[in-house]
Amino acid sequence: LGIVAMPPGRGKSGLMINFAVTALLKGVDVLYITVADQGIDELLPRFDSALLEEPTPLDASEDVLCDRHRAAQRLSKGHLRIADYTDRECSVSDIARTVRDAPSGLVLVDHADDVSSPYSHDPTVTRHSLRVVYGSLKRLAVKHNVPIWTGSQIHEAAWYMATAGINELAEAKVGKATGAAVVLVFTGGAKPTPSIMYASIAKARRAYRERVVLVSVDMPICRFW
Repeated sequence: LGIVAMPPGRGKSGLMINFAVTALLKGVDVLYITVADQGIDELLPRFDSALLEEPTPLDASEDVLCDRHRAAQRLSKGHLRIADYTDRECSVSDIARTVRDAPSGLVLVDHADDVSSPYSHDPTVTRHSLRVVYGSLKRLAVKHNVPIWTGSQIHEAAWYMATAGINELAEAKVGKATGAAVVLVFTGGAKPTPSIMYASIAKARRAYRERVVLVSVDMPICRFW
C-alpha cells in the first residue's frame, strides 16, 4: 500500500494518472478506481493527454476527443479499467469486489479518504473509520498480491514546507502510516516554483540516502519526472 499525500487541488489525481500511464506504457494492466472527484468523462481525456504528451484542446470536439483516444490506445501496452463511483457511495466492500473482479498489476484508489466504512456515518469515530479503510486496502494488497496506491489530503499550509512527514496526514495518521509501506508527501517548498515539487519520503521499508526528491511537473499532461 502506498499513499500520495498533498494539499487540496495541488495534483493528487494528476500524480496518480502519471503512475497509471507509466505502468500502461510498460505493459502493466491498471485498475483506476475514482471515488469522489472526477468521473470517467473527465478522466479519459487526462489519460489520453498523458499518453500522447499533448494537452487536450479546450475547444476539442467529440470527434477530436475520439481520435485522440484511439491514438492513445495504440501507445498503451497495458489495459486500463476505470471504476467510476463518483455518482454513488463507495464502500470498502465495493473496493474489494472491484479489485477481485478486475485483476490488474496496479490498483489506484482516488482517493481513499472518501471511501466509506461501517463507521463512516458516525462523526464521533471518523478516525476509526479512516483506519478501517486504510487497513482494508493493505489487506487487499496482500490478498491479491498487487500494489495499491491512494491519495490523501493534507493541510494547505504544508504546501509551503520544504520537507514533510506523516504528521501532515492529520486524522488517522497513525492508522494510515501503519498500513502503508510507502508514504510520499508532496509540497511546493518555502518559495513555490511553477512546474517543481518536492517529494518527501515520509515512510519507506528501505533506507534512502536522500529523503527529499525534486520533482519536475507538467500538469497539463499529468506527467512527473
